[in-house]
Amino acid sequence: MANAAGPLARPSHFNQQDRLLAARQMGLHCEVGAGIHRAQYMVGQGPWRRLMANAYTANTSHVGKDLSGDKVRARTALARAGLPVPAQCRVGSAEEAVREASRMGYPVVLKPSGSRASQGVYTMLTGPEAIERVFPLIEEEHGDLIMEKQVVGQDYRLLVVGSRCIAAARRLHPTVTGDGQRTIAELSAAANVELGRDGIFNAPVTMDPETLQALRDQDMAPDSIPPQGQTVVLRKAACPASLAEDVTHLMHPSLARMAEQAAAAVQLDMAGIDLVCPDITQPWQGTGTAIVEINAGPAVDINSFPDLGAPQPVARAMLRTAIPAGQHGNIPVVAVVGRYHKQQGARHVCQTLRMAGLDAQTPDALDAPFPTALPPTRDWSAPGPAPGSRAMASKPWCCPCPGASWPAKACPWPSTPWPSSPTTTAPSRPWATNCRPQHSGSACTGWSSMRACAAWCSPPHRRR
Repeated sequence: MANAAGPLARPSHFNQQDRLLAARQMGLHCEVGAGIHRAQYMVGQGPWRRLMANAYTANTSHVGKDLSGDKVRARTALARAGLPVPAQCRVGSAEEAVREASRMGYPVVLKPSGSRASQGVYTMLTGPEAIERVFPLIEEEHGDLIMEKQVVGQDYRLLVVGSRCIAAARRLHPTVTGDGQRTIAELSAAANVELGRDGIFNAPVTMDPETLQALRDQDMAPDSIPPQGQTVVLRKAACPASLAEDVTHLMHPSLARMAEQAAAAVQLDMAGIDLVCPDITQPWQGTGTAIVEINAGPAVDINSFPDLGAPQPVARAMLRTAIPAGQHGNIPVVAVVGRYHKQQGARHVCQTLRMAGLDAQTPDALDAPFPTALPPTRDWSAPGPAPGSRAMASKPWCCPCPGASWPAKACPWPSTPWPSSPTTTAPSRPWATNCRPQHSGSACTGWSSMRACAAWCSPPHRRR
């Protein structure tokens, strides 16, 4: 089932399930996998068909994705747009990092220039010793490093979809509370079970270098036993294991506008804006608020499925960016089934819909222009030859070539006596060079032109 794709394939992640359910509620065709890969899904049909993948849409700019992937260039673009960002610089060695930290002022943050999901991010570094201790760890695993001035406040994720800020969530750093009996490692394992951090849908807290550094800053270790009621911070930066609380209803309008301007500054139609803010209910000007990161293709589950608060309709907003309001995005399909004359019946339905003013098409590549008159009513499920086939076998008639208009007298080719029995020899006319027998036996319905019409024996083609 891992490689299954198609309308009935099960999505590989609950985010995709959410979008599939939203598409169904909106009446949109949604195909998981799209015959390409299970991470993709196709929304809509015909001219409104759009391919999407995770939190990327057909409108996502490659320039914006590339720009947001480099934290230094992204910060430069945000600063040029007049948005609040922390002081930042690249550092190539621990000595240079200590020197730049002295210039900026402690505390500082060290992180890779191109990481995601807060990997390799060390915050609240308060002295040269802390920098010299963590610098080799980040450099060995991630390479190029940057340093930022630490911004004091709470972590928030603002989500921009279709150039509009539609959701905000506060990210709560992982913590445990001591009971005077269990170690921090045991408390962390119990919290993972209690909060559903199973490693499948929710990331667990592990004793990785970032967690060990956070414990070291509190003069603790994984085997330490905190006293009753003491809160121990396991990670000082937001991470996939952080709990999410929806605060969309508390967000000040100025913060929403700032997030929209940030997404526009890096040319992204959908972006996750990470900012540190003392109070999300107040205007950001003069409060020390700063944008610390901007992400293309953001994880939207913290807004769609927050641990605390009301979920936001992120999936509907994403689908609406692909299929604008007022466009249904689907092509109505009429299926013609039966034992006999299905092709002629389909053409009859198509012609009727066209006469009603609809843009109807058949999947037949040999389809030809239709006449302006409706054909006689016919039960296409009845057995026997198609109407007009016996008469056409011995009576003169004219080729309905694509360049001709109806009635048949407008055809540029003269009338041609039709052969009375099926034969592989076509009539000696220029239009007949691409003709072939359509049927065989006594029920032969005539000839099928590969350039003109695939149903010569339908009523409109009768000799005039």
